[in-house]
Amino acid sequence: MEYRRIIFPVVLSTLLVGLGNKQKLNNVNSEFDNSIRNRSAIKIDTTVAKTYDKKSNLVSPTYFNSEISSLDQLKSFSESEVKPSNVIIYINNKLEICDKNLNSFNISLKDGFNTYIKEKMIADIYLSNEEITDKFIEYIDNTFCSLDFAVISNDPALVKKVRCSNGNGAKIRGIIDYSSKTELNLGKIVNESTDARANIVIINEDLATYDNIKYLYGRMKVVWTIVNEYSDLKVVDLLSKGIYGIVTSEIDKANNCYSYFENTQQPQKNTNRTSLNIAHRGLCMTTYENSYEGCKKAIQNGASHIEIDSHLTKDKKIVVMHDETIDRTCNGTGKIKEMTSEEISQYKIIKNYSGITIGKGVHIPFLDEILKLCKETGTVLVLEIKCDDADFVDYLKPYLDEAQMYDQVVCISFYNAQLTRMRDKISTIPCSTLNNFNELMFNKITSDGVAVLNSNNFGIDLNRSLYNKTYDKRLAERGFAGYYWTYDNATSMYQGMNSGVVGLTNNYADVIKDFAIRPILLEEYELEKGVTYSDFTIETKYLTYSGDSGEKTIEMKPFFIEEHDNYAYVVMSGLYLGPKGTPQYKSVIFSDVIKLVNNNKTETKKGCGGSIVSTSIIASIIALMGITFTYLITRKRKEDK
Repeated sequence: MEYRRIIFPVVLSTLLVGLGNKQKLNNVNSEFDNSIRNRSAIKIDTTVAKTYDKKSNLVSPTYFNSEISSLDQLKSFSESEVKPSNVIIYINNKLEICDKNLNSFNISLKDGFNTYIKEKMIADIYLSNEEITDKFIEYIDNTFCSLDFAVISNDPALVKKVRCSNGNGAKIRGIIDYSSKTELNLGKIVNESTDARANIVIINEDLATYDNIKYLYGRMKVVWTIVNEYSDLKVVDLLSKGIYGIVTSEIDKANNCYSYFENTQQPQKNTNRTSLNIAHRGLCMTTYENSYEGCKKAIQNGASHIEIDSHLTKDKKIVVMHDETIDRTCNGTGKIKEMTSEEISQYKIIKNYSGITIGKGVHIPFLDEILKLCKETGTVLVLEIKCDDADFVDYLKPYLDEAQMYDQVVCISFYNAQLTRMRDKISTIPCSTLNNFNELMFNKITSDGVAVLNSNNFGIDLNRSLYNKTYDKRLAERGFAGYYWTYDNATSMYQGMNSGVVGLTNNYADVIKDFAIRPILLEEYELEKGVTYSDFTIETKYLTYSGDSGEKTIEMKPFFIEEHDNYAYVVMSGLYLGPKGTPQYKSVIFSDVIKLVNNNKTETKKGCGGSIVSTSIIASIIALMGITFTYLITRKRKEDK
């Protein structure tokens, strides 16, 4: 009887949460164009894949995908325990699955999906040309469509054509393939992919640097790369730089690369993706909330992003303020929408986030001031739309035009209608909903949540209480980078960073200003005599959140080694310990690939784990052969005499 008293409340609670979530999703859906649901001739398959989840010691989610080159390969993945998260499927104009050269496998997309992919992997449909794109739109509206589809192309216009269609194309996701580009215009990639309603971008492996990857996920993009010539070194390097997805045919080998990260100084703290330091309302605890001064100080103290709130005044200016009135933080009262910008400018902000008066006050800023500050400092502005005024987006555009800030702004809101207006009127700005979807969105009966995110090309910015590692990965596999709010003390910030949260909206951006991000190393080092590759260590400075070199040093050691004749390529790791306290912050940070040259080498390996041959033995053999050869020649000459 005791177990019944425990189980019944748990089951009842789960059902109520599910029903509540379903109702919430229905309410959210009602804000959108519901006629989309009735424009197709078929019922969409709402099954959501439960992908293979390889446990790893990386704190942030990563996964492996594969292009399908044969039906046997697809069958093999379907039957294997170790599967790709996403499979890239090529189709021809008959809507048959085929290889990259459009050679048919003689199986329809519907049959191939239902037989080999459904519930196991996520299907990404590659659009090779406009004819196939048109056929695909017709197919998903009249024959078959899965909610877990994504469309992918190297032509953003083809992805946009599907995503902006009037039928089921709006309900699936988009991916833009930039892997053929040998140079990147990162701002253009963000704007172009957002306009095409795609949250995933694929870049060339040679351009998948730490800085490029961080730039993109700092603007709510999930980054993949394609590894054409497989090596463990490439995979380990990409994983340690913060890549989300790696496209490779060597799925088993790639998953085995996680094991290398078991060899770092603190394996459970392997920080493969640095958390973004998003300053909530500026530096809102030690300075004035939502003030120019608070934003500037947050940037000076290591904020990568500034999050501010915005309202429209009576004369249609955008003012920076959280509440709909100025009462809580200022030395005056009044509703913002009933006050002109001139009237608001008569007052000052005198309080911080906690409502404590901290000085004589500072002026109330307008959006143009914060945009200028962010542009000058290269900081990303996270603009929360706090009002439901239908014309807000119309008045926002001139601010962005004047500042030319389309590559440095993302928008968030609880008002999903505002985000859809952004999508339709300022389509190049990434947007995320603040509404709290949870992991029930990946259940078939409540998967409308996935459709809502897909249809509006929303990112997702969640209450931190909803974070869990599995949910965060399932979001990331579908192009939703995990942003979470609000971390309101140092302890919660440490916990979020150690959990691998990528978007860390917090009230204390200055707390982590001196924390390590990446080591500062040369590209090449020469080993001292008698030192092996695995014994090589170096004390080095590191880059901090504030952009400076840390005062301390970190001991870096190789955890991955690929040996060659007289040199090795290695990836280094080092353990950074934060300030003492409870809990003490710990983070293993990683280097780029560096070259170790061994001019005094005593042994060589052909590749990682290859055979070892002692150079001293080789030298001895050569010397002995030389002595023998000299002896025989001398003897022959004596005999001839």
